[in-house]
Amino acid sequence: GAGAPPEAASQVKEQLAAEFKNMDANKDGFISKSEFVDFSGKTFDRADTNKDGVMTEDEALAARRAQEIARQSVTRQDFVNNQTARYLAELDVNKDGKISRTEFMALAGPADQKPVQGQGTYQQKVAFFTQQFAEIDTNKDGFLDKPELAAFWTKIFNNLDTNKDGKLTPQEIAAANQAPKQPTAPPAPAANTKPKPPPASPSPKPAPKPAPAPQMAPQPGGSATPQAPIAAPPPQQMR
Repeated sequence: GAGAPPEAASQVKEQLAAEFKNMDANKDGFISKSEFVDFSGKTFDRADTNKDGVMTEDEALAARRAQEIARQSVTRQDFVNNQTARYLAELDVNKDGKISRTEFMALAGPADQKPVQGQGTYQQKVAFFTQQFAEIDTNKDGFLDKPELAAFWTKIFNNLDTNKDGKLTPQEIAAANQAPKQPTAPPAPAANTKPKPPPASPSPKPAPKPAPAPQMAPQPGGSATPQAPIAAPPPQQMR
């Protein structure tokens, strides 16, 4: 029959390599009997959750699930390195090792693209990513370099790592991918819904002739424009 797909074979190879490194306590490239027994004992101790000296089928299944989650988890360093490298590869068009504001604005998409239902307009996206660029550009030189991107993705990792174990589990990654990361358009009004008229204010009682109200000078600044929230640009795939 046909062999396993290359992706599956590569994944199994990576898992075996990781297990070998964990067993090889002295890092000499070999697994001695004592290292194997020590590793097996620690694995047993982790699985024997009630510490009665025996492993039940439920404990074995739970331990297996925990191992699978650990294999699929992403460490902080790997996450930061992967996301930083991906942003530089995809956004640094002129390959000068940094991302300009113009290059970063590619995340907003083309100006003539119709917005996806529930997402913001092109102008809202530009405002969103402009604010985010300013957040990442800590030295305010108008470019995003590798250290600035790494610092930004470290902050994102710390926010996503809800159990603070230094790893992102598949569940944490899934929760992050489901959360909104771009400005959303306001909901459309329901069909056939007439706006309620404002409540009538009571008629004011007649008052003595008031003195003319003083003319107020216009206040500088006016009302503040609401800003889009600062959030991570949507990773195409967190690895």
